[in-house]
Amino acid sequence: MFKVNKGIVKHEGAYHSKGSFFDGNEEVLKPLLAAKIVSREDPEAQREGIVLQEDPEIMPEEHNDYLPTIEEFSKMTAHDQKALLAELEIEAATNEKERLKQYSEYYEAAPDEL
Repeated sequence: MFKVNKGIVKHEGAYHSKGSFFDGNEEVLKPLLAAKIVSREDPEAQREGIVLQEDPEIMPEEHNDYLPTIEEFSKMTAHDQKALLAELEIEAATNEKERLKQYSEYYEAAPDEL
């Protein structure tokens, strides 16, 4: 079982937001594990309130929001860009340049701790 620590993760066609849990193949998720975007979790320990993999580099829950950089956003597929904009409650433009402009404006206005 894996937990999303930052942002939104698309895995096997489903979107998982920060704090959610999902099953997945560790081999496929290696890059996200290395980047600390997801972490391995033991569901039994979670029920007992124990997190097996504590990571001091992950910020406390209330400051654990993550927004992709503008460059990361520009490399996303159109579908993923639209999904992220929808998650941010922004009606996505059909044109890629406009979506990039929409996201850039949102990103620049976001608090620094994101």
